Amino acid sequence: GKTPNTRPESIPDDIWQRFYERGNALAKFVLNAFDAYATGDFAKWDKGDEDLVEKAIESAKEGGVWMSRVFQHILVEQMKEKEFFCCDLCQQVLFNYKQALVHFTSEEHGMQKTEATRKSGVQ
Repeated sequence: GKTPNTRPESIPDDIWQRFYERGNALAKFVLNAFDAYATGDFAKWDKGDEDLVEKAIESAKEGGVWMSRVFQHILVEQMKEKEFFCCDLCQQVLFNYKQALVHFTSEEHGMQKTEATRKSGVQ
């Protein structure tokens, strides 16, 4: 489960370079998750380290609005599908990370309101 070295079209190049080159936990987590979400192939997703959650939460604030939006798109949708999780650890990791992002994005950027407005069709 290596981080893919070919940038998906949906990830801006500057974001890709910033996170891929750093190779931190957040980069590997989001890129693997994004790839798995896009292809539907969740079997290749790394199980992750025990300290993945702590590392990822620490680096989440460095990611800014765009990375938070990617995580919300992936996690909020996938949390609805129990089949998505390969094991209890993965489920707990994703749940903890989703909670952290919901707190971070709503407090720092008002992302929840933005998303709700977009989904309701209000311009």
